[in-house]
Amino acid sequence: MMQEQAIVVEVNGQQVSVETDRQSSCGHCSAKNGCGSALLGKFFDRNKQHLIVETDLKLSVGDRILLGLDESALLRGSFIVYAIPLLMMLFLPIVINQFVISEIISILSAVVGFSIGIIYVKYFSVVARNGDNFSPVVLKRLEM
Repeated sequence: MMQEQAIVVEVNGQQVSVETDRQSSCGHCSAKNGCGSALLGKFFDRNKQHLIVETDLKLSVGDRILLGLDESALLRGSFIVYAIPLLMMLFLPIVINQFVISEIISILSAVVGFSIGIIYVKYFSVVARNGDNFSPVVLKRLEM
């Protein structure tokens, strides 16, 4: 289970709004000057993440807690977000070329396949947001 510390910023019954500091390994690697992730991390520099989680613990604003997320959820989510659009972009032109042999049609079917993959990722993100499998859980309250 992956773990991250967070601070409670709002309590609403069993739902608590928490804020985490994004931890990054950028800057610690020898490839930091030529790495695209480091460049994107600097461009989209958002250090605070806000989450709403449910818990049975009695928490108050300012409490430091430990959140947990199952690694399999992270791996499944990463596969869906990255691989599905690319696989659809490759799969649809192969199927279409069985019926129509045209370069323009192949290019258009690749764009349509990628778009279908992105639409599926959007649908998946809505379903995952409402499901328990991809939600972090409060493991414990940390002592200050």
